[in-house]
Amino acid sequence: MFDQKEVISNRLEFLDKEKLAVLAEVNKSAAKDDIVERKKSKIKKQAQDTLVKMQDENLRVFKRGQ
Repeated sequence: MFDQKEVISNRLEFLDKEKLAVLAEVNKSAAKDDIVERKKSKIKKQAQDTLVKMQDENLRVFKRGQ
């Protein structure tokens, strides 16, 4: 009976450690997702800014030609 309690206690301790490890991985994953989303939005903004600048340049050239 005592051995069973010790085995169960060891198993519970192991599972607690595994839970902490999984939670740490989830937190890392969430942080990575956050970084990726910020980079995506930054790149989208840069692309939109570049497109607007190109359109402005084309509009200026078109107006000069008239």
